[in-house]
Amino acid sequence: MWNEVFRELQNVSQHCNGLFEWDLSMEEKWGSAWRECAKCNQSIYRSKMFNLYEEVASIKRGRRAAKINLGLQVGLQHTPISTASYRKICMASNIPPPSVSSLQHTSNAISEKIEEENMRDLQRQREKIKRIKSYAGKILMLLTFKLTVYTIIIFILALGRPLFNQQPSVLIL
Repeated sequence: MWNEVFRELQNVSQHCNGLFEWDLSMEEKWGSAWRECAKCNQSIYRSKMFNLYEEVASIKRGRRAAKINLGLQVGLQHTPISTASYRKICMASNIPPPSVSSLQHTSNAISEKIEEENMRDLQRQREKIKRIKSYAGKILMLLTFKLTVYTIIIFILALGRPLFNQQPSVLIL
């Protein structure tokens, strides 16, 4: 950012020896993210606005969301801390807190995404459990078959004669 501002100032005013500083009157707050521009303290030069955050790609129109705002909401939804408590922490740390409405708007968008991801994860877990149960069922069937065959063989060996060529036994009362 600073290199771009230096080059632009050199193109506009080659003989300016001023120093750059943030133009605090032009800064914009976007949740927990900021947009800033630089100004020269000797000339009237002002740079374009620079995002001091990374944006998330979106298919919707309008300004794209800042990664820090989305990450903050994901963290808040996975911990017992509320947005009101987060705002108190920011104020206690002398950091301007995001507005309640922007936190709520981002939270609504993130909660839908988290719900969708949870549903996809549950579906993957169900499929995995079905595969495991199917595999375990096949193994159990094979073991039952082997156990039955082994039982018949032991029974035949214990009798010492063929199992199916026996004489009918007579029951005496």
